[in-house]
Amino acid sequence: MGISICLRQTQRLSQLQILRQACRIEIGQTLTIKLLLKRFDCWKALYKKAIEGGKIKRYQKYGLDFEYALVAAKDVPDEIRANYGWAFSVCTLKGFDALFAGNRAVRARGEWLLFVIEDMYPDLPARFLEYGAVHERGEQITLGDHNLASKLEFAIANKEGDLEEYIAWFEQNTPAKFADVFNFQMHLEYPDDEEFVLLVKNFCATEEAQKIVRMVKGFRWPPHILEVLLDYKDRNDTVTEMIRRAWDHVDYYITRDDLSLVQLLEKARSYMRAELEGLRSDYLRRSLSMRTQDVTWRERRNFADAAFALVLQNRQRNDVSYFSDVIAAKIADGLPKTGIMSVSFSEALKGL
Repeated sequence: MGISICLRQTQRLSQLQILRQACRIEIGQTLTIKLLLKRFDCWKALYKKAIEGGKIKRYQKYGLDFEYALVAAKDVPDEIRANYGWAFSVCTLKGFDALFAGNRAVRARGEWLLFVIEDMYPDLPARFLEYGAVHERGEQITLGDHNLASKLEFAIANKEGDLEEYIAWFEQNTPAKFADVFNFQMHLEYPDDEEFVLLVKNFCATEEAQKIVRMVKGFRWPPHILEVLLDYKDRNDTVTEMIRRAWDHVDYYITRDDLSLVQLLEKARSYMRAELEGLRSDYLRRSLSMRTQDVTWRERRNFADAAFALVLQNRQRNDVSYFSDVIAAKIADGLPKTGIMSVSFSEALKGL
């Protein structure tokens, strides 16, 4: 995208844009590192509090051997509880590996802290808390692969005869989380790309890690549960197609040079709302994998942003009323970031 835009600008503007982009990258990296380091201090303090309170638990079953911290919901940020449920893990980075190494390499070399929120769901059977801890251990062994970690979690629940009850609790009490966890469980195979295999081979030298890998590879869903998974997948496929059609309308209208910016945005919003109207129903809402749909939404949003940036550049060069048109449309340098066109899918849903 950046290259195609630069080719359409004068050399002076192109150089200015490169300098600005370089500044944004440098500032962004610095801020990201500072934010991460600050968060890691918080996680370490939370883990230390668990140690002092005697809340460090050791899991020793099925060849797995690891520790995790039991923490209180009030001590965990809202965003973590909203996005990750009652268990989460943190991979603290070593130095500046995050900047110079791939994501998987960083996860393989970093220090992991595992947490389980013991009071987030009062009616959650106590034995289920362990499954959350197992999931996070799986995240560590699979270098942060959420889906493979889920497969390990359910493999253990199946070994203990809890699989059906565990799944039923998920669907009844946390439907959004249920949808996220189960949306694409059918495709779960162990990755065989060269980088992953090499890192896991080096990282998984222990007998415990090897047993985890075998359980992940060996778990198979019972047929009657697989039917539920397929139903959730079908519903999410429907939503994905709705999102694509909605952004197709945006892609079409932003290229209409016979419409003012106000008009084209009004029409795009109207058609987007019509395409997404079905998401008002509980049937689809309950089955939404927000994480999966947000990826699709952001991909289409980024594509539209790039196209609209070129549209604005062209209008600025050729339309004498450009600035008054921008003001009337209540935009700055791109598509609106609120309402039905919000950057995130969850925010867009609020604009329906």
